[in-house]
Amino acid sequence: MTSISAFADELKVDEVQRLIDAYTRKHPTAVVAAKIIRPAGDLFVTSGEFIPDGVVPPDKSAAERSDTQKPNDKPARSADEHSLFALASVTKTFTGVLLALLAEKQVLSLGDPASDYLPQAWKLPSEHQAGIERKISLVELATHSSGLPVQPPDIASFARQHQTENNPYSLYDHKALEQSLSGVKLSHPIGEKYLYSNLGMGLLGHALADATKAANFESALRTHLLDPLELHETRFHLTPEIQSRRVPTFNQQGIAAPTWSFATLEACGGLHSSIHDLTRWVKAHWPPPNDDEKPLTDQKSQSQQHASAEISAAFANSLKTHFPKQPDPLSTKLQMGLGWHLITIPLPKNTTADNQKNEHRPRMKRIAFHAGATTASRSFVALDAEQRVGVILLANVPHSLDEIGIQVMQRLLTHE
Repeated sequence: MTSISAFADELKVDEVQRLIDAYTRKHPTAVVAAKIIRPAGDLFVTSGEFIPDGVVPPDKSAAERSDTQKPNDKPARSADEHSLFALASVTKTFTGVLLALLAEKQVLSLGDPASDYLPQAWKLPSEHQAGIERKISLVELATHSSGLPVQPPDIASFARQHQTENNPYSLYDHKALEQSLSGVKLSHPIGEKYLYSNLGMGLLGHALADATKAANFESALRTHLLDPLELHETRFHLTPEIQSRRVPTFNQQGIAAPTWSFATLEACGGLHSSIHDLTRWVKAHWPPPNDDEKPLTDQKSQSQQHASAEISAAFANSLKTHFPKQPDPLSTKLQMGLGWHLITIPLPKNTTADNQKNEHRPRMKRIAFHAGATTASRSFVALDAEQRVGVILLANVPHSLDEIGIQVMQRLLTHE
């Protein structure tokens, strides 16, 4: 009898390679970097090649080159674990974990009104019941249950007016956001339904910056999460050195196009990162080892141990169900952690016992998941912290990676 564990261990590099090679054949400008995280050993796979910014193919005439471009005999290269991709909405997982960490540090409470941490001129809608005002809380922003719309209502018209349809947030500044919020209406009662909201998560980032007295969200994120975790390749604004490792991006038609940049609301989707950093990010969600599992050389100071315990608790809290407030443990419906979507996926039947016990009902497993997309990028991250497995997929084109990611995640998961 073949166990499901043995089935999962059969996952090989060439199996993942075939999946992403099929993707890049279908989308010729695509470059994909993939990391499969598992106890048996991580796998890194890449497909497609790119020409770095500022490098010109050798057959391009000198007249076509700018003064800063130099010919290169072998300009095309494959992505490596330090190549930079846009994360798009996977950024939201960082925002959610930062909220959890600040709650753990008692800087704020998850149930605090979001308006307590936002400029007074930014008017959030609220409800009144029996003379009592019901305000949107921080946790409701993090779980997409605030009732706020998906985007600022005027973002499309603003982008058309400023000719930024392919990069709609690039000029959408604080003044534009203030004007938009003055007319925002709730799509449903606060805290009652899930409605994915870039607006809500973007506002959460501004609130967290205020709570930490940081100049902006990036500064707050670096101070409390990125620097302690040594995620030095994860940034909103790229230094020249990091920029040189960015994989150029292409739109649906295969034409060179920018990834999104943000003048505001960047916490909903503005990060760039690498496979290297995202591997560390995913593994930071694993439960800390027991005392008897720690190496004898692990001699952290008391303050270091306290800080490490706070971060571990924050990651664990981000993976707990925060919406709905009273989840049905047997339900397969979507649940929300803090920034993370907690979804159920069917597991492959692979044992005689499984087939006998659940002949007509597939086994289901709840995992943490987030995908990201702009008009010129795609990302996918999924993990199961209990079994210490995860999948990271990054691409420089906007075509979905979800099917590949879920398929690989199903292969990794084992029955309990």
